[in-house]
Amino acid sequence: VILLDKLTRKNADKSALLYHYNDKLYIDKILYRTKGRENFDENYANIIEERKVSSAKDSMNVLYVALTRAAEGLIVIRKPKDSIFDALGMEVMRLGELKTVGVNPCVDPQTVEAESNILLRNYGTQETPTQEEEEKKDYEAILFGTALHYALEMLGSFDSASLLFAMMAVKNRYGQQLTQAHLNEIENRVRMLIEDEKFQMLLVGAKVRKEQALSFEGELKQIDLLLEYKDSNLVIDYKSSKKYSLKHQKQVGYYRKAIANITGKRTEGMIIYLTNEGISLLNLK
Repeated sequence: VILLDKLTRKNADKSALLYHYNDKLYIDKILYRTKGRENFDENYANIIEERKVSSAKDSMNVLYVALTRAAEGLIVIRKPKDSIFDALGMEVMRLGELKTVGVNPCVDPQTVEAESNILLRNYGTQETPTQEEEEKKDYEAILFGTALHYALEMLGSFDSASLLFAMMAVKNRYGQQLTQAHLNEIENRVRMLIEDEKFQMLLVGAKVRKEQALSFEGELKQIDLLLEYKDSNLVIDYKSSKKYSLKHQKQVGYYRKAIANITGKRTEGMIIYLTNEGISLLNLK
């Protein structure tokens, strides 16, 4: 193990408030930090001293863990000044000998070249997008999808009047990251959803819950839209692309199972794809 010293000094505690914890680790005192207050406030001075002692103990615990991990050998590289190891009074020393592990002898490149008989052929080149291009596309798609979901979340009701305020919220939050073309596309897709008769029929007689938090089987999830009817539920997940359709169906299937177990009602699932071609509703029963 090679243990390196800290490159920078420990950050000073500049928080405006000081918290004092009792034996049960509950906060029992909160003091406002004031320069020089320890000179005339004994209680304040005691808390400052306790914090220093506690900080020193924490630092010592870190050193203990770092210095006791090695099983065969330990090399410590420390700074000549302001070292984290100063608290230990460490001096330059060497105990024991380093073992050298046998390595395979180097292979003569000429021997490899003589034994190899490789025939190189030109099959042309395949134009593939670079990693940078892929990452850029993925980032743009993720940002677009996130902004689209935010627009749907900000809808007070699924009508044109609410769309105006929802788009104002989107522009305030994502206006610096999205192009005007992207903003227009988001507005167009949400408008198509609002004007979709099949979607509006789903809202009739339903209690609408947007971004419904869900905890099930030790996992935390969030449902885009939950429609609660008298005798059943409908779980809806919005998607801006059909690229990962099977993955989307599996995700909604999990939501269905969770809501059915929690409410005891018959629960169906649906994926609504908001694409530039239009709105499509995929029922999952």
